[in-house]
Amino acid sequence: MTKKRTRTQLQWRRMDLHLHTPASTDYQEPGVSFLDILRQAENKGLDIIAFTDHNTVAGYRRMQEEIHHLELLEKLGRLRREEKERLAEYRRLLSKILVLPGFEFTATFGFHILGIFSPETDLRELEFLLRRLNVPLEKLDQGSVEVGATADVLTAYRAIAEAGGIVITAHANSANGVAMWGFDFGGQTRIAYTQDPTFTPWRSRTWIRKAPVPRPDSLTAQNLSTRAGCGVSRALMPIGSPETRTILITWASATG
Repeated sequence: MTKKRTRTQLQWRRMDLHLHTPASTDYQEPGVSFLDILRQAENKGLDIIAFTDHNTVAGYRRMQEEIHHLELLEKLGRLRREEKERLAEYRRLLSKILVLPGFEFTATFGFHILGIFSPETDLRELEFLLRRLNVPLEKLDQGSVEVGATADVLTAYRAIAEAGGIVITAHANSANGVAMWGFDFGGQTRIAYTQDPTFTPWRSRTWIRKAPVPRPDSLTAQNLSTRAGCGVSRALMPIGSPETRTILITWASATG
């Protein structure tokens, strides 16, 4: 007897895949904490965010290091009251919001490209990827837009995709976008930058996350970044096992 296949129900999730932290040199409020960023994401009803600092994963790493330090103090029984409260707040927020590691890479001619990765990705692998894209070692933790002569756009697309990442062109037809107006680099090049097989306006990738994914009430997908020109992203997530959940992310590139 053939078993009847059941269709997995999908729901919209709200996300912002282009967020900077104080690890970026042009961040306007260096005193903001990672908890502040997570609280703001919660206030805006976001389910998924990505830290995409300029040419670095230092922001995501610093948040992870802060959490691990608090967990170690907890294990040793040395948590002070304020530290205990901070760890509890991290746990509460991260049970609701999925935070993805990523970066905003500055390619040849200053074009900006987002690489978004699974939370299971080793951050050293992402740093190695940035080095392969010619980000200087001494600038790997600076979060600077200016990193000298790096890889070209198509090389960056393919390297990010081969590393298992999602490729998104940041603010595509505005400043530093691969299709920005007023920059004469030829029609064929423009076509290649916007239609390469590793990047298309609509694309999907499946990741497995070994933790429950939150199920907020809102099913509206929209970009709620406070920074102008960030990518408009939306996601569908199958409702599966709470132990292992498949995340199907579908997105579109912004038009500036």
